[in-house]
Amino acid sequence: METGQAQEAVAETSSPIHVPVPVQKGTQTRITRMVMQGFKSFAKHTEIVFGEHLNCVLGPNGAGKSNVMDALCFVLGKSSSKDLRAEKAANFVYNGGKAKKPAKHGEVTICFSNSPRVFPIDADEIKVTRIVKQSGQSIYRLNDETVTRREIVELLNVAKIDPDGYNVILQGDIVHFVEMPPEQRRILIEDIAGISVYEEKKHKALLELEKVEQHLKETEIILKERESYLHELKKDRDQALKYKEMNDRIRQNKASYLKIQMGKKESERKETEDRITELAAELQKITEKVENLKKVSEQREKELFDLNREIEEKGEVEQLKLNKEVEALKIDITRLTSRSENVRHELSKLENRRQDLRASLDELTKKKEMLAEEQTRLRDTLAAKEKESSQIAHKVAQFKAKNNLDDIGSIERKIEDIDKRAEDIQKQVHILREKQHDLIRQKDKVGSEIALVDDRISEVSDRQKEHRAQLDEIQRKRQEFRKATLELNKCLDEDSSHAAHLTDLRTKLFRATEEMSRLKARNIGIQEMSRGEVAIKRILELKTSKPGIYGTIAELGHVNQKYALALEIAAGNRIKSIVVETEKIAADCIRYLKQNKLGTASFLPLNRMHGREKEKSLEKPATSPGAHGFAIDLVEFDSKFSKAFSYVLENTIVVDSIDVAVRLGVGSAKFVSLDGDLAERSGAMQGGFRERKKEAFGFGQKELSEEIGKCEQAVQNYQENIGVFEKKKLENEENITSLRKLKAELEGEIIKAEKSLTMEGHDLGSPSSRKQDLQEQDNALDKAIDEVISQVSEQNRELATLKIEKQKLRGAITQLNNPTLIAELNAFEQKHRELNDESIRLSMELKNAEKMLKDITQPEHDKIHAILKQIDREEQQFRAELESASARLTESESMLGHKEKAAKEFYTKFKSLFTKANEVKDDLSRNQIAMEKKKDEARQIEIRSNMFS
Repeated sequence: METGQAQEAVAETSSPIHVPVPVQKGTQTRITRMVMQGFKSFAKHTEIVFGEHLNCVLGPNGAGKSNVMDALCFVLGKSSSKDLRAEKAANFVYNGGKAKKPAKHGEVTICFSNSPRVFPIDADEIKVTRIVKQSGQSIYRLNDETVTRREIVELLNVAKIDPDGYNVILQGDIVHFVEMPPEQRRILIEDIAGISVYEEKKHKALLELEKVEQHLKETEIILKERESYLHELKKDRDQALKYKEMNDRIRQNKASYLKIQMGKKESERKETEDRITELAAELQKITEKVENLKKVSEQREKELFDLNREIEEKGEVEQLKLNKEVEALKIDITRLTSRSENVRHELSKLENRRQDLRASLDELTKKKEMLAEEQTRLRDTLAAKEKESSQIAHKVAQFKAKNNLDDIGSIERKIEDIDKRAEDIQKQVHILREKQHDLIRQKDKVGSEIALVDDRISEVSDRQKEHRAQLDEIQRKRQEFRKATLELNKCLDEDSSHAAHLTDLRTKLFRATEEMSRLKARNIGIQEMSRGEVAIKRILELKTSKPGIYGTIAELGHVNQKYALALEIAAGNRIKSIVVETEKIAADCIRYLKQNKLGTASFLPLNRMHGREKEKSLEKPATSPGAHGFAIDLVEFDSKFSKAFSYVLENTIVVDSIDVAVRLGVGSAKFVSLDGDLAERSGAMQGGFRERKKEAFGFGQKELSEEIGKCEQAVQNYQENIGVFEKKKLENEENITSLRKLKAELEGEIIKAEKSLTMEGHDLGSPSSRKQDLQEQDNALDKAIDEVISQVSEQNRELATLKIEKQKLRGAITQLNNPTLIAELNAFEQKHRELNDESIRLSMELKNAEKMLKDITQPEHDKIHAILKQIDREEQQFRAELESASARLTESESMLGHKEKAAKEFYTKFKSLFTKANEVKDDLSRNQIAMEKKKDEARQIEIRSNMFS
């Protein structure tokens, strides 16, 4: 062994320790080698090889002999660090001394020979490693695999190796053995000799004997509890006999009750049939009204369409808009007037409600006064009883003091505590008994209903035996009837949904059509302005009869609204030039104007036009900051007109403002600003304030065309969706008609079949399902009753235990005192208990009165006050709304007067048409509202009728 590696070890004063390792070949294992690194004084890797016989560790003081033994116990699992001469586990790690570097962890490995297979591992050598870190945490490894300390200890126990065994004698154990007291030395020797095992068995036997004695005492207590429990069972038996007597009386009255119930059900059935008949007649009337309204609406719609077309042909869009505003104001006035009436009606209802609540409040006030008087009476009585009880208690105290009975005060206090607990338990038992009686009453009610259902099932069963085939057919038809009813209700809901969708789509279509008409009128106005003069108009009218005429520059080009003014100024009068195909067509047009004396016009023949190319020198200013590019690049047109547009717009550059043109150089190019200022190439400049015309002479119609296209697409989509929903609605109405017919046929067949079997109005499947529900309720009530009985039994057992304990305490008092004095004391205490019971009863009544006042009367009183406050707030809101509606009504009436005055000229011109159109619109609106209302009524009636079915 290398001892030079342990020069840094701590100082040791002990002599070498010899460790005998018994070896028995074939039956035991042995240590073959031990490896240490970073453990105490062994900083470097140190390996110690052990022989097969006696091994001895030798060396001078401080060489590390004890550390070798500590390492051995460290690996074997010695749990206490103090036994290994260290304050804590972290001190096992090599600390480096004053000059060396400390180790990160300490590690010790012991290798055992496993040739005889002492360890249950299939290996010739078992390697056990323990690592301790600076934090004190230990890691165990078995054959280089991490395991727990318990697993290491259990493995060593297999080979009968115990880290705390006496065959491992640590430094100081001999001295400790010599110095220990004789008693401890005897215990140690007994432990080594194996005698302590018998001492442990003796100790266990004594513990078992103590447990048996305790069990006997508990058994005696349980027997006494059983006696009290038997007494309670006798009470329960008496109550059960009383219950049986009452149950017999209930059964006697059940037959008459069943008769009354059957008569009531029969009358309800007749009332239901009468109601269904009334609903069917009402539904038929409403259906006829809806059909009549539908025909009238179709006529009104056709008439309104003709009138609107005539008005559109003769009127103007703006005048139609004015008419719609007048109609909207009238509708708003009508709505505000109606809302004002509704608000006044609501205010009247609130006043009636306030009077009713005040009457109820007066009644509650009287009831509160009665409860207050009752509480006063109960408090006075309770105070008198408590005063008398306190006097009795004072007499008891004086009696005890007079007869020297104060020594048993502690026992008396225990008895008082037991009495209080017993009183609490009795209250709980009383509450549980009331709950049990309520559950029994509910069970009786369910039992009577089950008997009714059983009678019905018996009746149905008898008829099923007689008319099996007919009943099966009735049952099948009932299933079909239910299915048809559900489908009919579903179709009715879908019909309502389709009607709502159609109304919404028609409203959107109407708005989109109005918007499209407005945009088209605006577009026509732009085209008319672009044509301008009579000569241009007449030439453009020849487009259809004379091919080769394309239109004006304004018509052929489309620009963004942002550049419309700039491009209009850049084009100048050339914007009115008419583009034609050849010079011959242009000459013919000029002759036409001369012959008809229509004026003059400019023509641009494409075959003779010379387009102007973009000058390269102008590309830089066209792309400079503040410039938007060449004007021709900002216009959209057909490529075949490029020569004409290059002639009209030349090399004009569009800029933000005239300042940008000045910066880029006036005279270097033709500039036009977004707000219409112009700088000619010649250096001439033109600009100032321009009053923008409403329409931009043709170049501003790109967005307008897009909006018209969007509106046309929206109108088309709405029309398609309306067609789809109308088709769905028509199909759904056909389904509704067929389902109504099927439902009526099935209902007639079922009624006819049931009348033949005298079973009219009965559903064959319902009694069984009803009985199942009732049986589930009955089972639930049984469980609840059993649970309450169990709770009562538990409380009674606890009460019996308290009585036994109290009796024992009474016996102790009897042994300590004179029986005569105790009897007299018991008489006082009995009187005191009676007064306490009376006080408890009065307290319960007082609590009930207080609870009635607190939980019922007072909350109702507060609730009425809260409702009155809410009514005041609602009244204030309604009055504010009424004032607002009145103000808005006045404002709307004023606006209506102005609008009507403004439309007077137009109404004078088209008065008869608008009057008739308004009448038709009003009639159509009323008819549609009435028709939808009737349809809703019909659907609701049919659904209610289906519910009765």
